[in-house]
Order: sequence, then C-alpha cells, then structure tokens
Amino acid sequence: MPPFSLAVCTVARNNADTIGRFIACMLELTDTVVIGDLGSTDATAKIAQGMGATVVPLSRDLIGRPAE
Repeated sequence: MPPFSLAVCTVARNNADTIGRFIACMLELTDTVVIGDLGSTDATAKIAQGMGATVVPLSRDLIGRPAE
C-alpha cells in the first residue's frame, strides 16, 4: 500500500465532450475523483457519475467573488 492516498477534485460546467477523457486519465492515478458541477445543462454530471466520480453540485455564486 502506498504511504499516502490521492484524491483529484475539479470543477466543471457543460464539459460533456471532455469530462470522460479527464476522468479516465485521473483514474490511472487515483481511485477517487470528485467533480464540483457548476450547474451543467448537458450530460457532464451523468457521464462523471457513470464513470465512478463523485459529483457535488456547486453554486456558480462561489466562483469569481473577491476575498472578504
């Protein structure tokens, strides 16, 4: 067993055309992939879940706000 574990996390929105390749590559490095979905209206979340990733819905309000 390796001395550490690795989880990969990223955000996505309407990336159905590329999310599968991304997850496949990441699953060569880790068994834990988490996708923060920013309200996709395409099949991004469905594809990610189907490939074994954990999909967490995120609000677009979290992106681009200045630090307080």
